Amino acid sequence: MTQPTCFARCCAAVILCLILSAGSLLPSYAVSAGSVEWQDVDDRSRISVKEYGAVGDGETDDTEAIEKAMKKASVNRKTVYFPAGTYRVTKTISIGYSYGMYLGLQGQDAESVTLVGAETLDGPMFQTYMRSGFHVTNLSFEQNGTGPVLDTLFLTASGCRFRGSAANRSNLVQFYGSNCKIMNCSFLVSNPDAYAIQATKRKESSGIPEGAFIAINSYIVDCSFSGQGKGILVNSEQEKSRLEGLKICDNVFTNTGSAQITLQTFLHCDISGNTMSGCTGNAIDLQSSMLLIHGLYLCGNTISCENACVAASDTSGPGTMLQICDNVLSGGKYGLLLPSSIGSMIVDNNIINDAEKAGLEIQSCQSGIITNNTVTTTGSGIPIVENDCIRNNCVLAGNTTKAADSKLTKAIVVGSTCFLALLAAVSIIVVKHRQKKRSAVPNPSQEKPH
Repeated sequence: MTQPTCFARCCAAVILCLILSAGSLLPSYAVSAGSVEWQDVDDRSRISVKEYGAVGDGETDDTEAIEKAMKKASVNRKTVYFPAGTYRVTKTISIGYSYGMYLGLQGQDAESVTLVGAETLDGPMFQTYMRSGFHVTNLSFEQNGTGPVLDTLFLTASGCRFRGSAANRSNLVQFYGSNCKIMNCSFLVSNPDAYAIQATKRKESSGIPEGAFIAINSYIVDCSFSGQGKGILVNSEQEKSRLEGLKICDNVFTNTGSAQITLQTFLHCDISGNTMSGCTGNAIDLQSSMLLIHGLYLCGNTISCENACVAASDTSGPGTMLQICDNVLSGGKYGLLLPSSIGSMIVDNNIINDAEKAGLEIQSCQSGIITNNTVTTTGSGIPIVENDCIRNNCVLAGNTTKAADSKLTKAIVVGSTCFLALLAAVSIIVVKHRQKKRSAVPNPSQEKPH
């Protein structure tokens, strides 16, 4: 029997790569939910909080009135309406577990309606275990106590403002269910240790049906983050489970905390179209733990910071399937710094400007494709740090490098097998093809009360 030639083997490898790439190997990264406007409900579908005794003068304790209105609305699938005013909350308002129900909180507008957590409040302002149907819109929240503003299983928030005091170390908004959406909201976090949003996989809780805490397919889009605190934390409270399919897109980060997005464990996370500046540490900080990071698609962002635009900590666990494409990474000490182990990664078509120490430094990677990047550095910075990982485990092609010190500008040519070269070529073709076919995710629809 005739043995296949080397050329035939190479052709078979190309076909296999194309088949794999068409599926989950290189999923499309372009995700944009666009602007989502709240659809007002008519008067028959809402009840005014003032009908239940709320005053809204900023001094009266409105907790009991708000709680009564919310419980009445949750039973009748209605929206609690807040006219202009400042409503004071002195203890946690809780809504128990439900599935298929509806409860809305809607303000006249975020400029004229504020819900304030009292300084004596120890815990969340609002805590809900609704598996679906909890909507918050056109409200401002100020948490002057200790605890989150919202601690929710399911959440849709639109057109809201969230603020935490300098004394409050709690993350302002925490959600841990599926299909959650935070859109067109602003966050001002004053405590350097606190995050604006925590997206997490929470431990099972007594009284809640098993499986209720599934966390998949959530969005954080078109939001702004400011203040001295941090931005978004993605993690898990379960050692053997993690959230899946999170999209963080088209947001603006100007907060000056030590991290703007911190990633600890997930299965597939798209971070695209964000503008990030002002961070005093790592803008996107990889702290892989538990079930680790698998499938990070970091594309089309504009990032500048003081240390590293994208970095993994020295103690971070391994991650795999990182696709870092079409970003502009400027200033700071590093553009991309990955000292911990990476399984597989593609770094393609990024612009890395004015890095002080290194534009791109990867210390441990099983297989990498680094192509078509433009890298410039200042001072004694090295565009692409040449080490054993880069020489032995990565394919480099088409990169343009320029150091302030011309002696440090060096073209790196890495020998590779025929298969690796073909894999690189095919992967680049697929990435470019998918970029051309980027399709926006449809606007997340709002649930309307029945």
